[in-house]
Amino acid sequence: MIMTMVPENMKKPYEFELFHESTRDPMDLYTWGNDFFRPLIELDNSRLEGKENLEKIAEYLAKGENVFLMSNHQTEADPQVISLLMEREGYGDEASRLINVAGHRVTTDPLAIPFSMGRNLFCIFSKKYMETPPELKGEKQKHNVRTLKKMAEMMVNKELGERRQADRGPASVAFGEEVLPPPGETLKKAEFIAIMEERVQAEYAKLDEFHESKQK
Repeated sequence: MIMTMVPENMKKPYEFELFHESTRDPMDLYTWGNDFFRPLIELDNSRLEGKENLEKIAEYLAKGENVFLMSNHQTEADPQVISLLMEREGYGDEASRLINVAGHRVTTDPLAIPFSMGRNLFCIFSKKYMETPPELKGEKQKHNVRTLKKMAEMMVNKELGERRQADRGPASVAFGEEVLPPPGETLKKAEFIAIMEERVQAEYAKLDEFHESKQK
């Protein structure tokens, strides 16, 4: 499969939406990606720490809530590795519903595209490449804000809750800081989007300050 898809993506790269839902038909790229990496992992010698947290996650998802998994860095193979380890512990369904945040490198590289197509993704541009090239910085920032708005809409949209109940879509997100209110309180969609936009702009301001300090 990869020998066919890579040349195709070199000629005409697959275009990812702000939110990309795992490609399962006509080719199940989620299962294919997991099976590709499965022989490369010594599952018998690998361990999964924090299994008690997976139990809590399953309980939250069963109630129709969102779960955020925060990581300081991910390699291109991490989504498949995480899925395989969760699958081994009996959480294969939860693993298949994870949404990962994907930088442009894994959505534009012809070799990485088939693996990325098999995952649920929020597609962004990372700060590291925000000014590469400089003239596209503004457009990349706008793209990231649109992605955050899309995430906010999915989280607070009633339809997503209905999809969860029917077990037809993603329900957990590997993304950033928690911005939801304490239990028992509510957060309107506009308020959530405003918070996310404010945090994004704050990060961009820090990035600008960093580059300015380097130029002095």
